Amino acid sequence: MIRKTQAEKLGRLLSILSFLAAVLGCAHLQADYGTINPEREVTLEFETFKFDPDYQYFFSGSFEYPNALMGLKKGYGLEGNLWAGVKTTELTEMVRNMQLAAARMAPFQTVFGFAVRDGKGEKIGVWYSILSARTQVRIRGNTVAIPPPPLDTYERTGIRKSHPLPR
Repeated sequence: MIRKTQAEKLGRLLSILSFLAAVLGCAHLQADYGTINPEREVTLEFETFKFDPDYQYFFSGSFEYPNALMGLKKGYGLEGNLWAGVKTTELTEMVRNMQLAAARMAPFQTVFGFAVRDGKGEKIGVWYSILSARTQVRIRGNTVAIPPPPLDTYERTGIRKSHPLPR
């Protein structure tokens, strides 16, 4: 009887250890969720057209009036094909057009800079959009998944019909 009890205890212990090993072993496969939070320094970088040469930049929406701009540190890849790459020489005009689009919106809409951080709080990129266009960040290794804002971002926030954006 004693041997059966010890065998049962050993079996339970092995089951628990196996379960823990499986959970801990799979933990590294889970995505690391990051954050996109407002940061005055990033806003100033975009407003003064100081673009970091160590970042690769992307835009979402139309080239003329992007819904969002994003810069990721070189070495990080972007998952999917929902963002288009943009040269830093084209960013100044895009920022100005985004500011124009925000100025033509309902009162108090403006464009903000955000820091993109990984789950450990390390800054891995920057984001520029109106406040409501923020999204989520998922990171696996050096691959970042950031869904773009909706294509009608400006319209959703109440763009004035009497002041449509020029085409």
